[in-house]
Amino acid sequence: MPTSTESKPALVVAIDLGTSATTALYTVAVDSWDKHGKLQRKRLFRKEPEMVAWPGSRPNDSIGRPCLPTDLVYDRATGQLRLWGFSAQKYLDDPFEQTKRGEDFIVHNIKLLLNDPNAKWEQTPASERYSSARHNLISVLRKGPYEVFEDYLIEVVEHIIGYAKGSTRGRLNSFKSFKIELSLAFPSGWPVYIHQRVAEIGCRAVQKAVMTHGLENTVFGIEDVYTVSETLCGVKEWLSKAVEEDLSMAVDLDPQTPNLDELQEGDCFVGIDLGAGTGCETVLKIVKKNPLQVDRLAPTKSLQVSGEAVEAEFQKRLRLLVTTNDYEGDYEQFIYYVCRRFREEKKDCGLPLRPGSLTWNIPAPGLHADAEKGFDEGFLMLDRKIMLEGSFDPVLEMLDFEIEQLLIKHPDIKLL
Repeated sequence: MPTSTESKPALVVAIDLGTSATTALYTVAVDSWDKHGKLQRKRLFRKEPEMVAWPGSRPNDSIGRPCLPTDLVYDRATGQLRLWGFSAQKYLDDPFEQTKRGEDFIVHNIKLLLNDPNAKWEQTPASERYSSARHNLISVLRKGPYEVFEDYLIEVVEHIIGYAKGSTRGRLNSFKSFKIELSLAFPSGWPVYIHQRVAEIGCRAVQKAVMTHGLENTVFGIEDVYTVSETLCGVKEWLSKAVEEDLSMAVDLDPQTPNLDELQEGDCFVGIDLGAGTGCETVLKIVKKNPLQVDRLAPTKSLQVSGEAVEAEFQKRLRLLVTTNDYEGDYEQFIYYVCRRFREEKKDCGLPLRPGSLTWNIPAPGLHADAEKGFDEGFLMLDRKIMLEGSFDPVLEMLDFEIEQLLIKHPDIKLL
């Protein structure tokens, strides 16, 4: 164990591996140990820098500069990654690039393909999409989901470490040696073996980035990789505790609901995290309110409830409404185009409809007119209540069922 007189610098990186977007924080700290061998960590930045300088990002990008899209574009012929992040997003959103799509293999939400397709999940439109996407990926690219995930994480980690090196004005190179710590936020309800494999991939990504950027003065190994709760709040909490001089300080969670004040020490509540591709629920008990301390009463449970599940339901309804007989051209590309636009459009579902906006109108060259279905020539009009908001119904029903079962099992729960 280092003595109290030794100080060791550390680069601490935290990455939230979201389904449709990735976010990251990093900081540089100096570690020392008191006479009792307790770690004392002092950060060199007043605030942990949030990664916003992703390749290809712009201040007005709709997804937000800190949120790196997880879209990947591969070359079908070579199996090599061609575009990732914002570059891939812009390419896929550009209608003028559609003629080149036959040469590409597109990977969406790679994180969702890591889970075992043979796991005993209830079959849903979303799980069927994952299984099909996984099969197609292996067939076309001749590599598995974990290899593709590693391609992505290598790019992400290499960029973060390179940016951190530049932003510290040579400070990392000036250290005789420094430690790297990597925290990866991931669904805590997923099996341990997935967390282990993701940690191994993260370890290799850091080792590659260190070589790429010539940081030969680093100390890093698999023991310096952690997987934590997948929510960004979880990442911030972990990172704040990792770099605070006083680890007893409370983390400001800035509650969004005033009724949290009604909870008392000893009360139980449920935290439900619904993300773009995964959902989970955790039963918690308040031990102390100031500083906030909670206990987890049961393992986190993964839910088949997410934005991806809504999109899968929409795609199923779209295919039932618009068949190959209704469309002249590349039918699969048409379905892909409409579903990709739905990813943004669904964010307004549930809001009051504006006058004259009962339908969602989409230009659709190649669509045949059909009075019975309400199709105009080259123009698709979808009923917002049935097609858009209706796609949420099965998912919300599933969530209601999960909550009912939870309340039966834990009748003392006071807040969701």
